[in-house]
Formats: sequence, structure tokens, C-alpha cells
Amino acid sequence: MLPRISARRIGAGTAVGAIALSLTFGGAAFADDLVAAPSTSSASAEPAAPADAAPEPAPASAPEPTPEPALEPASAPEPAPEPGPAPESAQAPTTAELSTPATPEPAAPAPSPVTAATAAADTVPPVVALSFPDPDTSGWHTRPIPVGVTSADEGSGVTHIEYAYENSGDAVQRIDGPSGTVTFEADGRYDVTFRAVDAAGNRSAPIVYEVKKDTSTPYVLAWRPSPGKVVAQDSVFELEYFCTDIGSGVEVCDDTARDAQNRLDTSTLGVHEFAIELVDKAGNRATIPYRYTVSDDTSAPLPTIEYLGDRDGDWLTSDDAMLRFSATDETGEVRWTFRVDGEPRSERSAVVEIPLGEGRHIIEWQVADPIGNVTDYTTIRIGRDTIAPAIAFAATDVAGAPVASGAVVHQGSTLKLGFECTDAASGVADCAGEVANGHALDTSALGLHTVRVETTDNAGHESSALFEYTVEAPTPGTDPDPGTDPDTNPGTGSGGTPVPPTGPAQPAPVRPATSAVASEHELASTGAAQAAGVAALIAALITAGFTLTAVSRARRADR
Repeated sequence: MLPRISARRIGAGTAVGAIALSLTFGGAAFADDLVAAPSTSSASAEPAAPADAAPEPAPASAPEPTPEPALEPASAPEPAPEPGPAPESAQAPTTAELSTPATPEPAAPAPSPVTAATAAADTVPPVVALSFPDPDTSGWHTRPIPVGVTSADEGSGVTHIEYAYENSGDAVQRIDGPSGTVTFEADGRYDVTFRAVDAAGNRSAPIVYEVKKDTSTPYVLAWRPSPGKVVAQDSVFELEYFCTDIGSGVEVCDDTARDAQNRLDTSTLGVHEFAIELVDKAGNRATIPYRYTVSDDTSAPLPTIEYLGDRDGDWLTSDDAMLRFSATDETGEVRWTFRVDGEPRSERSAVVEIPLGEGRHIIEWQVADPIGNVTDYTTIRIGRDTIAPAIAFAATDVAGAPVASGAVVHQGSTLKLGFECTDAASGVADCAGEVANGHALDTSALGLHTVRVETTDNAGHESSALFEYTVEAPTPGTDPDPGTDPDTNPGTGSGGTPVPPTGPAQPAPVRPATSAVASEHELASTGAAQAAGVAALIAALITAGFTLTAVSRARRADR
């Protein structure tokens, strides 16, 4: 839509244009007349330059030729200067700089002519010898081993001795001079190779020393059964054990209590104890005691079962719910065997606690003493439920559409209450409401209505919930039960949509007229008065412009 332009703006624009046009022509003519007037001193004389006028520049003359310099007698060309030193970053070092340090160091004394000549002529390797203490009769040492190393050379002389452990690769250790001592402290059996090196670089033939050192005692690695076993009188009791040694190896591992079939005496009641003797090949000895008890006990352990936490029948209802099993026995030791929901489990403890998760559980258990007295398997059926049951509503209208709690319904409409109670652990024991499940709710009275539903699970937890709905009067002409048959209810259309009433056509609303006063963005309805004023102003300005032009022409004619 094009913007509206007011008469005032049109008049203003016209006036400005006229003023500019008339003043331009008239003022220009008047100014030309003033400039063309002759001087009062003389018509032929040139007007004097103003005092402050700048002098005119003199006419440019041709440039004078530059004199050429006199020729001097030619002289012999000077030899090219020697190239200067290269920059420090690009200048290569000289041989003298590499060989001569900035700060001279005292030179090492030159070898005597006799030593140098001897070393040059020495091609005979040195010899090396070892000295060490004798081992025990077994051939093993049970203390650190000091090994002395000596060498000799008839030529240039021995400078150092090298030695390396087996399987050490290139790792070589060094003793400066022709002799020294190496002490071996690590247990084990390993070889060490020695060589002597002279000043001429000759190496002696290798000499190998075998280290055999064991300072640790042997020990029993495994028992069956472990010490402290309680056995029945006159029962068969077999004992087995296994001995080991990290150094020289086991030489002796035995006892005097077992018979040829590894059986121990069980004919005498009470505590029995004997010693197992161990000796390794280096002579290190150890004595390990073993103890067992012979009992005439024929009774199984006495078990006790505790239900920890709150309990309601066969259900534990608190968060700390668990079962605690404990037992006492004459031997002082028991062993539990469990199957918790079919999973096997065993414990060697007088007290065992079994935590329970939500839901039902089947626990089978049995307890025995070391002698072999054992209880029968017993089954416990127990459950844990710490969560109250839940209530879910499913109310529907006459068309079967769900209606949530808090809905607003029309007075007289049909509304059926539906609800469901659930419990994942113990299950629902009771579920009832103030209105029976599936029955219609009262919609005859206006206002807020509530229906309470209560439930209890088998663990005793209780829950309740409210279904709320508000009844309001229906709009005139609408069906309180939308979606019913339109033939029986002319106030509704298909799907319960209200239909506007029929009758004579109503006149369309009339928009009121707008104000006659135009805004700055609209054209005024009339503008004759404003246009007349603008026209008069334009005529006066044009007249003034022509007047100035006529005056200027008259003055020129007089001259």
C-alpha cells in the first residue's frame, strides 16, 4: 500500500522548489552585474591588483643545460677487494678452530716410549684366577659367598676385570685394577663369568664360577585337612601335606605319627599333636607342628535362625531385612551348606547372614560339625516386601474415552469409575473404593466430587488414592454426553460438536466510521485552504526572483 502524503507536505515541497529557482536566476544575474561594473579611475587602465592578491608567476623559461663534468684521465683499475668474512651464522669453522679450543687445557702426559712400545707389541692375553670358601658337604653355601679375583699379565699389564651373570645379555660389571672381591648374597643356583683385560686390549680366557647358595628353610605348602581338625573316635583319619623349598630343594619332609597309609591314631580321646620335619638339600631345617582332636561327640550342631527387621507373617517389611543363621557345637566348629533360590553356598562360620531382595525366596540349609554330625536339610519360605501397593485409575465417559482424575464434566453426563491395585512383591490382599469398580459416578450435583480407593498387600502395607472430578452446568444447546445419537439430541452434531441454532440471517456487524482528522500518515479528506496559502507564497517568491533579474538587466543597459 502506497503511503499517504498530506497537502501540507506537498505545499512545503513546492515552496522550497520555487524559492530555490527564483533566487538562483535572480541572484546570479545581480552578481554578474556587480562584477562587470568599470573602475572609477580609468576605463582603459587595468584594474589594480588587490593588495593582498598573490603575484602572478613569471613565464616559465627553458631549462639551462647542465654542464658535463670534465673528463679525467683513465687510471688503471684497482684490484677487486678481498671478500669480507661471511656472517657468523653462515661462516664454516676452520680446522684450526676445531683442533684448538678457546681455553687450552693441559695436555695429558704422553706415555713413555717403553710403555707404548710394550703395549703395541703385547699380543699375549692375561690370566685370571678365583678364590672362594668351600661349600657345605651338600655342595651348597648357606651364607654369603666372597669370591676373590686375581690376574696377571707379562706384557702391558692388567687394567680391569669384567664379570657377568648368566642370562644377563650385555650387562657387564667391572673391577678396576688387576684384583678384587665380589660377594654373592642372592639365593639360587647360577653361573658368573670372569675375564681380565690388559692395556693392549687382550682379554683372558673366561673362567666360570657356579654360585650355589640357599639360606631359606623349607615349608609346608598345602594340608589336607588343615591343622585343628576334630575327628570322631575310632574313625579313619588320613593326613596329607606337601612340602617345598625355593632354594636347593626339599630333602626331607616327613613325620613319625602317620602309618604307612598316612593314617593318624583316633583311638584315644583328646588333643593330639606331632611335628613334621623338613630339611632342604643345603641343610636348612624346619619343624612344623600339627594338632588334631579326637572326640566322642555324636550330636549335630544346634542351629538358630533369626529374622532381622520388621516381620508380618512370612514377609519381612523393613529395609534391613535379612536372615541370620548361627549354630553351637561341642567341637567349636561348624560348616553351613545353603541353597538360596537354587544357588549353592557354603560357609565355615558360626554365624552367617543372608540378605534378601524384594519378592519371595526359598532357602534350604544344613549344618555339620567337623566330626561329621550333620542336621537334615530344612526349607524356609520367606519373602521381603518394603513397598506399598499402587493404585491406577481408568475412568471412562459414555463413549469409552479415558477420563483422568481432576477432569471437568457436564452435569448429567455418564462417567464410569475404573481402578486397579497392584503389588510386585507380596501381591494385593484387598482393593476397594467408595464407588465399586466399573460403576457410574454421580454427576447430578454441581461442584467438586472425590472418590477414595484403598488397598492392602499381603505384607500389610496400605495405600489410598482419591479420584477427583468437577461437575459443571452444560452450555445451552449442547449435549451433556457428547458423542450420542444426533437424531435424539438436535443440540449436537456428529461426535458431540454443538451445532449453532438456525433462523433468519442476522445482519453483518457494521464497522464504525473513522475520525475525519487524518494522521500524519494519511491524506486529509479536504485541503483547499492549505493549498491556497501555499500558492500565494509561491507566487510572491517567483515575483521577487523576476524583479531581481529585471533590475540587473536595467543597470547593464545604462552602462
